[in-house]
Amino acid sequence: MGPICEEPLLLETLKSYCPNITYFNISDVGLSTQFLELIGNLQKLQFLTLWYLYEIENEPEIQVIQFAKLLPFTLQYLDLRYSCLSSYIEILLNNC
Repeated sequence: MGPICEEPLLLETLKSYCPNITYFNISDVGLSTQFLELIGNLQKLQFLTLWYLYEIENEPEIQVIQFAKLLPFTLQYLDLRYSCLSSYIEILLNNC
């Protein structure tokens, strides 16, 4: 399957129509406002795989903290393989 060219539309659709997702595997995505809103909306999320997360350009520490605070308490598994978040793992873990 090739990359999805309408990433904002996909994220908005998932946020609006799929709030009960428990397993989410996505790659080649950035920490955009839409992505953060989606993660914050998935309160039943248990497994999250983020491969090839885009490099964070503006205020990376703040964006990582925002992301960490949005992760639901139900999350049991987080895979950040090949992700730019690896550089900020201490910040991420300290803010979950």
